[in-house]
Amino acid sequence: MAEFMNWQKLSPSLILSSSAKRAQTTAELFQSHLSQPPQWEVIEDFYLAPPDIYLEQVSMIPDEFSQVMLIGHNPGMETLVQQLAGEYHPMPTAAIAAFQSEADDWSSLPSNRAHLNFLGVWRPKEIDFPS
Repeated sequence: MAEFMNWQKLSPSLILSSSAKRAQTTAELFQSHLSQPPQWEVIEDFYLAPPDIYLEQVSMIPDEFSQVMLIGHNPGMETLVQQLAGEYHPMPTAAIAAFQSEADDWSSLPSNRAHLNFLGVWRPKEIDFPS
């Protein structure tokens, strides 16, 4: 999936990951395979978190980070994607949902989601791209 992200020019400068071992392993793999290795931070509260916990953490991201990747768990992550996209999208293991924001800072995300553009969801078993 990191190769796919490179191909799509999705280059997070920061990864926020759950403290679960599998999530941290995923974060390590992305960090080592993305064309621009991002900073990485473990967020204890992401383990089985509801959507508002993810949004709370995103709202505290320093503005120096223009693209951020969240690595978490269902059902919270799936519900978050549904809330932000306005429609349900299954999020199996290693699925990627991408959004673009027109906002100037991360702190406005929890209260103002109107400036978000849903770019899509990609699932490992469904992608086909030149490698």
